[in-house]
Amino acid sequence: MNLKAAGIILSKAVWRERDLRATLLLRRGQQVTAIFYGGQGGGPKSKASGLDLGHSIDLELSAKAGQELWTALEWKERWAAQEIRHHWPSFCLMCFILEILASVAPHGEWTEDEGEEGLTGAASEFKDLFVVGSNALYYLEQALKRGMTDFLTWHWAVFLGKLLLALGLAPRFTHCCFCQRPLANLVARWLPAEGGFSCAECLGQTLDGQNDLWHRYWQQWAFAKYGDLCQKVAVLPPHGEELSNYFFYQTDLRPEHCKSWPLLLAAGLGLHCR
Repeated sequence: MNLKAAGIILSKAVWRERDLRATLLLRRGQQVTAIFYGGQGGGPKSKASGLDLGHSIDLELSAKAGQELWTALEWKERWAAQEIRHHWPSFCLMCFILEILASVAPHGEWTEDEGEEGLTGAASEFKDLFVVGSNALYYLEQALKRGMTDFLTWHWAVFLGKLLLALGLAPRFTHCCFCQRPLANLVARWLPAEGGFSCAECLGQTLDGQNDLWHRYWQQWAFAKYGDLCQKVAVLPPHGEELSNYFFYQTDLRPEHCKSWPLLLAAGLGLHCR
């Protein structure tokens, strides 16, 4: 059985002399691992393979039912990250994005059904992973083309926010987590341990606009388009590491197990976890 699909290259490794073993995030939100024969490029004409991290490709895959390792019969570059590869902080951010997508995307295996519907783990709740990942890389590339290199921490935050929303793990920001009062016109404070936001009355405190920044950001991430969010730079609130803490807790991941996390911090992006 053959499958025609589009995917983002999440990781790759040398396989034998001229081949590559790569993991891809497919459009429907599953990840698959495939062998690309001749994927290292080269040959008499020194032809490039187009199989680089973050690249989006169209390809045809082949596998037997129940088989985990696929074979790429042919592939064609769909989109490539050019500017990102020449800007080290952005490259670190791209590596983080790809590693996180690989950590949360389900694995797909071939069944007897036709097309991408024949992949197990193809539930509709995961299809937004591809959208979030492709948008994150595309708008990162576009920002670098416009010379916007001071926005990277904001871009990191937008990616985490959109990803948590896609996974159904975002905090509840519409109502107070204690009294259930609507928070649309109220100043609210984020309480990550409670999984939501609290109004000032329930906290017994006076909250100012600085306390309300996370509330406003979550509303933006939920309702604004990815491209619109990346048109301007926003400053994260004090104690911005709350987003890191919340993300790793909700996804059951650990910073020390994330290979790209030290690179992200060394590049001045992301925020330390407590």
